[in-house]
Amino acid sequence: MIHYDPKWNLDKNSLEFIKFLIKAFNIKKVLEIGTYNGYTAHELSKITKVTSIERNQNNTYPEGFQVIYGDALTVIPTLNSTFDLILIDATKKEYIEYIKLLEKYKIINNNTIIIADNVISHKNKVQNYLDYVKENYHSFTLDIGKGLEISKK
Repeated sequence: MIHYDPKWNLDKNSLEFIKFLIKAFNIKKVLEIGTYNGYTAHELSKITKVTSIERNQNNTYPEGFQVIYGDALTVIPTLNSTFDLILIDATKKEYIEYIKLLEKYKIINNNTIIIADNVISHKNKVQNYLDYVKENYHSFTLDIGKGLEISKK
């Protein structure tokens, strides 16, 4: 059983919004960058296929979603698939590097929805990411939870 941790897990309203998007847009494949205790991946895997990248190799997770252990900056270049939705919720200062790697290795396609968490609560740490997506994507900040940035090509 995975327990919800309000300090570290995706806010419940944010999670419900993402579940809504998955159902509304018939999203088949989700990439989560930053697994923590697996709560979000577990919940999303009830309605779609989830692959999650987690740096901490000591964590173990229940069945239902794929975990790739390693630093996202080294794992992203090894992915050989596109995803319908990408959820970024890992090291805040690396958000900008994640998106650029996702682009470089063509993990993002024109239909991919990209969601970054903590963009209000950690705005100073993700400002370069916000500037980049607002200039290069259709992007807006949604004031739920700790702030979600929703972006699409």
